[in-house]
Amino acid sequence: MAAASVRLESFRSENALAAVLDALASHRYSEADQMISAILTKGLRMATWTDPEIVMLEAELAKVTAELADLESEHAELGHLMARFYAEHAAALGDRIAEVLRLRLEMLRRKVVKDPSAAGKIPQAEADFRDFTSEQDSIRKEAERTEWKLNEEEQQELKNLFRAASRKCHPDLVPDDRKESAAEMFRALRQAYEEGDLEKVRLIAGLADGGLSGDSPAATAQQRKDVLRARIAAVRQSMAATSGEIRVLKESETYGLMTACHDYAALFAEQAVLLDQEITALRTELEELR
Repeated sequence: MAAASVRLESFRSENALAAVLDALASHRYSEADQMISAILTKGLRMATWTDPEIVMLEAELAKVTAELADLESEHAELGHLMARFYAEHAAALGDRIAEVLRLRLEMLRRKVVKDPSAAGKIPQAEADFRDFTSEQDSIRKEAERTEWKLNEEEQQELKNLFRAASRKCHPDLVPDDRKESAAEMFRALRQAYEEGDLEKVRLIAGLADGGLSGDSPAATAQQRKDVLRARIAAVRQSMAATSGEIRVLKESETYGLMTACHDYAALFAEQAVLLDQEITALRTELEELR
């Protein structure tokens, strides 16, 4: 008890502690014990020191993590919007375009009979027709996968949950021994988002809340700083990569068409008329070549 009294003397300027010291000096231990309990009840604590560099690094990580989540959300949203555009385009015009390509190929084959020099164009025409029909099959499958059957409120919940969960299970934000699990969870989250699977996104968000990014409490201050710096660098690298992918999407012809036209149905209807005219002209020309 005497040793404890000596250590507490440096805090005598605190009135409450001074009273405790006086009680100890007078061997009023029961009274001192009561006063100590009262101090603890009031929440008087000696502040623990926190390394300001760790505080700054944690703040920077939180900032870049939020920015990465925004970019991942934008990237996923762009991917979904473009998939839906392709799906609507394929539904409205795919069969017509395929028919135009088929008729052009047939036209070349008939012309070769009279003009063998046209034979060199046939392989490219065959490839165009084959590649387009294969692409349309893929687009139709993607259309089924990315067709959201959600109302506006559910769509907003889906987006909010995706953004929040991506901040917790992105592989750049977890310790090395959890990166594989985080990467698998993030892939599943992204796929569930693209498919508009709200229940699955809710489930993954709940799992992410369970924690993947915790560090060992035994880590030293320097180890903690090293971990934070490594994560900040990894997140910034992912931000740069995702920003580049978003830029490529936004520079694409499809994105330009999407942003320039707000009425896809009207646009596709106009293109359908032109394609129908070309189909009629090609069929007429083919009849003349018989």
